[in-house]
Amino acid sequence: MKNEQTKLKAEGNINLMHLQNQIIEQYLNTKEAMIVLGIKSQTTIGKYETEGKLKAYRPFSNRKRYKLSELLKIQSKR
Repeated sequence: MKNEQTKLKAEGNINLMHLQNQIIEQYLNTKEAMIVLGIKSQTTIGKYETEGKLKAYRPFSNRKRYKLSELLKIQSKR
């Protein structure tokens, strides 16, 4: 009985961790975003922002960060 309860509790913790990993958004700096998109110029990222294809965030400081999920969507459309 105790083993079953322990097993169910462990499975619940694993499911909770999996859900938390999906909720947590990753932010990348400009150089990392360029790698994900496969581009070599910061000007291109600026064009994406101007055209509304990509949004820059400043969640931690005054430096631009980009959501990984948005970068992956742009990459998949290319």
